[in-house]
Amino acid sequence: MGAILFLLIVALLKDQGARVTRCANGFTQPNSNPEFLNCIDIDECVENQHFCGERGICVNQLGSYLCKCPTGFSNYGNRQTQCTELNCDQYETQAGQTLPGFDSFLSLLKNNCLVLSNSTLPGPTRLLPTGDVFLTLLVNTTDVVQLGLQSNGHHSSSEVTKLLRTIEISFRLIAPLLTENVTRIETNHTEVEIMVRRDKTPPKGPVSLTNENTQLDTTWETVVGDYQNYLGFAYVVLLNYRNLDSLKDNTSHQSQQLMSSAATVSVSNSNTTYLPQQGSGQLSLVMWVGVFVALTCVFLSLITTLWCRFVSRKRRGGHRQQQDVQLHRK
Repeated sequence: MGAILFLLIVALLKDQGARVTRCANGFTQPNSNPEFLNCIDIDECVENQHFCGERGICVNQLGSYLCKCPTGFSNYGNRQTQCTELNCDQYETQAGQTLPGFDSFLSLLKNNCLVLSNSTLPGPTRLLPTGDVFLTLLVNTTDVVQLGLQSNGHHSSSEVTKLLRTIEISFRLIAPLLTENVTRIETNHTEVEIMVRRDKTPPKGPVSLTNENTQLDTTWETVVGDYQNYLGFAYVVLLNYRNLDSLKDNTSHQSQQLMSSAATVSVSNSNTTYLPQQGSGQLSLVMWVGVFVALTCVFLSLITTLWCRFVSRKRRGGHRQQQDVQLHRK
């Protein structure tokens, strides 16, 4: 509608003798004659066939385009980003494999995942909860689980592992649905901060997240991973658990206790087994300077020790010679 209105305005200005020197976004001028402005639509689907990913279908529109995703894929409501394959089975609740309190939350996530994976099917569009709603539910559920683990004297380390894994897979569905670039929620038991970038090209540069116990310093290059598989968005998450640092595992053969605060870090780069190194040159320089200073201190300490021993022996040796001379004179 906006593109059509723009063309009408251009036509009116031409009739009145006014000069328009550029076309609106999504349009281009096929000739270079500045006296005659003829804006035509840009077919983004022909210009870049990877706008929608390998499985997405690009549909050109007047002044724009949109991506249609096949069943099992989604672009999380942003119709101009690549289609991502969804694995809804990971949110399946099974007896003994999830924590009490997370069953209903994971069931809600799975239903949302199934709707997203069928978002291009014919029929009325179903209204979905926003990412902010899901994030609030996740934090509240995490609070309840932390309190339950503290009050239950028979918990095990496996329950903590289940909690961390559940949080990790939840963010992969929640973060792309967030509407703000930075989202932060803080309760008495949980603190989470999420940064999301939605750029047509992979974001670059440093990124830092901080809470009361942890600071995460990384780069968007690490968060994105392989830029060729960039999905049109990237996110990084830092979540701090405030009630897991005093947990004790009494179910194992040896008594174990978590002595430090626990945190979850999640990034949109799914290949977390290998993350590119950042700032390796600076780190190497700092490391070698530290090694040089340490070796210098050791060397000076050794020289000082040897000198002190030498002086001490010399003094004792001179004192004995004086005693021998006095005894001999007697």
